[in-house]
Amino acid sequence: MKKLNENSIAFWSAVFVLVITLASFALSFTAIQDFAVRKVGVPYGLSFLVPVIVGGMILVMALSVLRAKLFSESSWIAMGMILVGTAVSIAFNLFHNESFDMYTISYSVIVPSFLAISFHVLMGQVEGMMERGNKIRSLQDLNNRLNELKQSILERRAEDTKKRETIAKLETKEDELNETIKALETEIKALRNERKKIAPKKPKTAKKDVLIEFLKANPRASYQEVADGLKMSKSTVYNRIQKLEGVRQVPNGSGQVWEVGE
Repeated sequence: MKKLNENSIAFWSAVFVLVITLASFALSFTAIQDFAVRKVGVPYGLSFLVPVIVGGMILVMALSVLRAKLFSESSWIAMGMILVGTAVSIAFNLFHNESFDMYTISYSVIVPSFLAISFHVLMGQVEGMMERGNKIRSLQDLNNRLNELKQSILERRAEDTKKRETIAKLETKEDELNETIKALETEIKALRNERKKIAPKKPKTAKKDVLIEFLKANPRASYQEVADGLKMSKSTVYNRIQKLEGVRQVPNGSGQVWEVGE
């Protein structure tokens, strides 16, 4: 309701100012045209151009002032030209009259002055409406930007939620895999223990029998030959033969042979 009242006041104020401006221009137009025909000798067919030039200059300068204010530029030249145009209009209205009494002078001053003032007020209202419109557009732009930022924040929150859910699922899978690995390790350990229990034990005499069999098959072999044949060191062969009962070297012809007892 407040906004409606403000808009209505601004509208009707602009309408009344425009009416006053047109009325002042019409009165001043007639006086200046008559002055141009009677005092200056301008042809009647072209005399309308004189008030148009004077009033047009005031209008153009008023628009220049408006533009300068909107763009934060200097407007003193345009303001000076408005004062010059107003003074010219007052002079034309004043010299248009035959007499120079108080009423005539007042009328000649008031009408052009009201024209200039009306132009100035009208441009001020236009400036105010334009500034208000710019502020409204700025607020709308800010509101749109705010909505975009809110939407962006919501989207990022949704993405963060999805990421957290994904991380939670991966952590759960990791825990499951760790449990599975532990179970497999326990099972492997149990299988190894079971394998050790059921694996056949090698007889302690296996290496002893291999050595005896080699000596029986190669009775003339030296310690080094026995070590090479069994892929042992010579000292290992010597120590093991010393521990065997009934195994010894005996002379036989030009050499020695192994004698292996049963």
